[in-house]
Amino acid sequence: RSREVRELGSVEREREADRNGGRRGVVVIQGVDQKGGEWHRGHVIRRSNLGSVAAPWMSEMDLLWFDIVMNSAFAFVGHYLGLVSMYLMHGAMRTLFGRLAGWSMMAPAILLSGLGIHLGRFSRFNSWDLVVNPLEALKTILDTLATPSAILFSLAFSFFVALTYVIFYLVKRDDAWDFIEAGRG
Repeated sequence: RSREVRELGSVEREREADRNGGRRGVVVIQGVDQKGGEWHRGHVIRRSNLGSVAAPWMSEMDLLWFDIVMNSAFAFVGHYLGLVSMYLMHGAMRTLFGRLAGWSMMAPAILLSGLGIHLGRFSRFNSWDLVVNPLEALKTILDTLATPSAILFSLAFSFFVALTYVIFYLVKRDDAWDFIEAGRG
């Protein structure tokens, strides 16, 4: 799905500056979904040299580092929870079907996670799009699989997920198997 993006008009920018006490360090852009045709406010972009920031005690560099730390923290927590989920499913598959089946289930899950990251990041799809609009989702998936750069991106993230999962697995495996065994007994 392509998105058209435009910058707010000068009148709207002046209103934003008035609401921020005359500070113009932030530009808000809007995007329209061509399918829905509605404009959505969001996507705050900070630009340097546009005036003072909202808090006089914070510099542009402070805001940059704040953004880096916050985005990194959210990415880390999301990735960690994904690893925990994979670990629990791996443990369940291993307990039910054996060691080989457990690892056999991880390989497609890891490859699909790389593709899912690409579909979410660049095609702007979410999980529910498969249910709500399956034909559009299938067309986009097939288009993505026909693009070499998309495949490379997906494989790179699949490798990252696989590497971090193996490290996570090696660190946690003894604790989790005790937990799973305790649940069975």
